[in-house]
Amino acid sequence: KDHGDCIVQETYHDQKLAKWVSSLRSRHNAGRLKFEYVVRLNRIGFTWDAVKGFWELMFGELLSCKTDDGIFEIPIENEQLVVWVNNQRRSYRKGTLDRIYIDRLNEIDFSWDPLIDRFKRMVKRLQFFKGEHGDCNVPKTYSDKQLSAWVDNQRQAYRKGKLDKWYVDQLDQIGFDWDPRETLWKQIFGRLVEYRGEHGNCNVPSTFDDKQLSAWVDSQRQAYRKGKLDKWYVDQLNQIGFDWDPRETLWKQMFGRLVEYRKEYGNCDVPRTFDDKQLATWVDSQRQAYKNGSLKPEFVEKLGNIEFTWVLRERNYKGFRLPDNG
Repeated sequence: KDHGDCIVQETYHDQKLAKWVSSLRSRHNAGRLKFEYVVRLNRIGFTWDAVKGFWELMFGELLSCKTDDGIFEIPIENEQLVVWVNNQRRSYRKGTLDRIYIDRLNEIDFSWDPLIDRFKRMVKRLQFFKGEHGDCNVPKTYSDKQLSAWVDNQRQAYRKGKLDKWYVDQLDQIGFDWDPRETLWKQIFGRLVEYRGEHGNCNVPSTFDDKQLSAWVDSQRQAYRKGKLDKWYVDQLNQIGFDWDPRETLWKQMFGRLVEYRKEYGNCDVPRTFDDKQLATWVDSQRQAYKNGSLKPEFVEKLGNIEFTWVLRERNYKGFRLPDNG
C-alpha cells in the first residue's frame, strides 16, 4: 500500500520483511511453495522475479519523467532512478543488457548517451530564450551563464569541425546562427548597398541617421588599414566600390582639378575669388598643412612635381622648400 508494489528490496529498513519476501521467491523457484500461498500472493500482485519487477518499476518511473518535448527530466533527488538509468547505459555499452530491455527503452526514445540528454535539455533552454528574444544569440551578460557558455561552445566545436552532424542538424532546425558576427556583417553590408544606391557612394558620414552603419563603415576602414579584415570581406566591399580612404580619394580628385587649373593658367596659385571655391580652399589648406608639417610626403612630392607654390611670395621659386622651423 505504501509503495504500490511488492518489490521489497534487500536494503529495505524492515529486514525481516525483506528476508521473508526473498525466501518466498526462493521457495517458489524451487517448487516448494504451497499452491494456496502462490494464489494469495498473486492476488496482491506479488512479483516473483525481483530483478524484472524492479526493472519494470524503474521503467515506469522513467516514462513518467518524459516531457511533451521528448526529454527525460529526471529529478536529481530521485537517486534510485538516476543510478538505474546509468546502469542501463553501462550495461548497454558493455553489451550485457537483455535485448528485450533494449527494445523497450528504444520504444520510448531513450537516449543511451547522457551527453545527448544534456544536449536536448540545453536546446530546450535555448528555445525558451529564442521565444523571448527572437534569436539564439545568447550574450555573455545573460542571466543563464551556463546557457551562454554552452552556445559559445557549440559554435567553437562547429568551427573546428568537431560537432557531430546530429547535433548540427538539431540546432539548424531551431534556426541556430553559427556565426552571428558574420550574420551581422552581412546585414549591415546590405544596408550599405542600399545607401550606395541612394547616394552614389559608400562614404557614410558620421552625421548620417543610421549611426550603426556610419560606425561600421569606419570600423571596416580601420580593420583594413591594420590588416585585420578578412579577404572575403575586402572582396565583398571592393565589389560595390568601397572607398578605403575617402580622404586620399578626395585629395587625388582635387589634385586633378589643380592640374587642370595649372594647364589653363600656368601656375597653381588659385585665388580665393576663383569660381571653384572648393579648389581655392583646398589649395590654401595644402599650404597650411605643409607649414604645419602634417602633409603626407607623397602629397608634398606630387605637388612639388607641378611646381606648387608653398609660399605665395616665392612665385619664382621652382620647386619647393621645407617649412621654416621658426
